Amino acid sequence: MFFELEDGNKVNSTIYRDQILKGSLQEFWEESFGDLEVPIVMEDNAPPHKKVSISVREELGMKCHQHPPNSPDLNPIENIWAHMKREIMIAFVVTNRRCHGQKRLVNVCLQEMVFVIAMNRLHP
Repeated sequence: MFFELEDGNKVNSTIYRDQILKGSLQEFWEESFGDLEVPIVMEDNAPPHKKVSISVREELGMKCHQHPPNSPDLNPIENIWAHMKREIMIAFVVTNRRCHGQKRLVNVCLQEMVFVIAMNRLHP
């Protein structure tokens, strides 16, 4: 999931609400777990997860599991982020030669990591 941001903008609760909760997360949940009555969303108390996002989660029937930020024991995705960060750092030298700009570099590295993770899940 990537945010569509104008240059200089950061993710806030409105962007998180519109692009994640009412966007890709809701679509993913409906396609993958349509029969699930109460989806549980894991969030780490980051500022975008508050304000307008709270009422939208309630409106969509999502239950929120709050936990400390960067907590690998409570949120396994943190282990994946750590792995991806290591791989991006390793790939930086090679990939930097074919990318122009840091934003493009990060997107290319992340796309490659998502592909590798997906292939490993499909063909363990």
